[in-house]
Amino acid sequence: MKKKLISAVAVLLVLTAGIFIYHRYAVSETPEQLILYGNVDTRQVTLGFRVSGRIQEILVDEGDRIKTGEVIARLDSAPYRSELELARAKLAEAEAELTKRRNGNRPEEIARARAAVRGFTAALRNANAQHKRNEELVKTQAVADKEYDETLARRDQTAAELEFAQAQLQLLERGYRIEEIRAAEAQLAAAQAAVSARELDLKDCTLTAPEAGVVQTRIKEPGAIVAAGTGVITETLDTPVWIRAYVPEPLLGRIRPGMEVEIYIDSQPDRPAGTGRIGFISPVAEFTPKSVETATLRTDLVYRIRIVAENGAGNLLQGMPVTVKIVPAEQ
Repeated sequence: MKKKLISAVAVLLVLTAGIFIYHRYAVSETPEQLILYGNVDTRQVTLGFRVSGRIQEILVDEGDRIKTGEVIARLDSAPYRSELELARAKLAEAEAELTKRRNGNRPEEIARARAAVRGFTAALRNANAQHKRNEELVKTQAVADKEYDETLARRDQTAAELEFAQAQLQLLERGYRIEEIRAAEAQLAAAQAAVSARELDLKDCTLTAPEAGVVQTRIKEPGAIVAAGTGVITETLDTPVWIRAYVPEPLLGRIRPGMEVEIYIDSQPDRPAGTGRIGFISPVAEFTPKSVETATLRTDLVYRIRIVAENGAGNLLQGMPVTVKIVPAEQ
C-alpha cells in the first residue's frame, strides 16, 4: 500500500511538472500559427556624470517616466566655470601672440633701430677721422702713444656697436622666423583644445536621459560628492524590449529571422499588447527546463530565440510572461 502511494505521488509530481513546462515553455502548433510562451527582457542603464563633483540637485525620483534628453541631475558647476574662464584667458593670450608674430615688428621699433644705425655710423666716421689724425701725429711724437691707443680702441668699439645695430635692424625688418610663427600656432591650437575640454566638462555637469524610460533606482542624493563615472540614477529603457522564448528542434524549420509576431499579455489576452520580429535564433541547442532532472524531459532539445518588440504603450515590463503568436513562413 505504501509503495502504491509513493508511486501515485511520483506520477502526480511528473504530471505537475509537465503542466508547468507546458504553460511556461510549451509551444502550441496549428496549421496556421505557432504559439510560443516566453518572458520580456528589458535593458537597464546606470547613469552618472563624466566628471567628478558635488551633486547640486536631482530632478527625478524612482518610478518617474523620463524622456530622451530630459535633465535629471546637475553637479555644482562653479569649479568648472572658473577653469573655463582661465582657459579662455590663455586662449586670448595665444591669439595675441600669434597675431604679433604674423604681423612682425612695429614700424616704430624699426625706425628706432634705423636711427641707432645712423648714429653709430656717424660716430664711427668721427672715430676713424680722429684716429687717422693721431696716426700722423704719433709719428712726430706730437701725441702720446696712450692717446693713440685710446682713439684706436674707440674706433674699434664704435665699429662693433654699428655692426650690432645693423644686425638688430635687419632682424626687425625680416620679422619672426617661420619656426616661431609655427610654435605660436601650436600654442594657439593647444589653448583652443583646452577651452573645448573645459566647455565639455561644464556641459557634463548636467546629466540627461539618453533614452526614454522609467527611473528604476535613485542611487545618490544632493550634496553627495561623486567621482567620475559613479552611478547616480538607474533607468529602465522603454524600447526596444526583447522576448525570450524557446522552440523545439522539430519546429525550428518553421521560423526564420525577420518574421513578424504578435505579443499578448495575460491582462489583455484578446488583443496584442505589441508587435515584433524574430531577431535571433540561437545556433546552440539547450535542455529545458534546466531545473527538471527526469531523463525523459531532459532529452527534449530546444533553441532559444529572441524577438525584438515594439513597446510604444509601455505595457511590456521586465520579466513579464507573454504569449507570442507567429505566422510561419510558407513552405
